[in-house]
Amino acid sequence: MLISSFSVCHAEQNAIFNAGNVKNCTIYVKLHPCNVCAQLIVQSGIKKVIYASDCKARKTEYKTAKNILQQAGVDSIKFKPKDPMVYINFNEDNDKENKAE
Repeated sequence: MLISSFSVCHAEQNAIFNAGNVKNCTIYVKLHPCNVCAQLIVQSGIKKVIYASDCKARKTEYKTAKNILQQAGVDSIKFKPKDPMVYINFNEDNDKENKAE
């Protein structure tokens, strides 16, 4: 079976569909939501959107999405990390196991 990009839903939609009740919750996303996702966020009762990037913010669709969220009273906040780099130690669990032996 061939799956095209047209048959796959966005991460926001997938999260909302699989989470159950998200009323008054916060959703964390990589990109600012598109129109369809913004509408779904409003309908689901999510109250806050935290996004990492608004690289598509100049596109009309994303300007409209910001307006949809704003008019519905949903806070849309760009995440500002304290440190621009994230470090992950994949050996941390192994180190703990080795010390316990």
